[in-house]
Amino acid sequence: MKCFCVNGKCEKAGVMNLGPCQYKSPTYTSFPHFYKADPSYLEAIEGLSPDPSKHEFFMTLEPNGGVPMDVGGGFQANYLMSPVPGIA
Repeated sequence: MKCFCVNGKCEKAGVMNLGPCQYKSPTYTSFPHFYKADPSYLEAIEGLSPDPSKHEFFMTLEPNGGVPMDVGGGFQANYLMSPVPGIA
């Protein structure tokens, strides 16, 4: 669970902190356009349009053998950016 909650702080729904698993980088992952994420992410960024037909993960299995026949979906890499004092 070290990648889900860091120092007792869990991210809002729909975003996973990859920092503890990736050399403490400020990297987070989510579905594209924060699909299925906490609404606060959509409110904070202009121009996002989550669309289930484009951004939802899916898998079609062959019914007898359970072999994946069609798989689709995507992910979005997000980087935490913080202001640097003294730079305007």
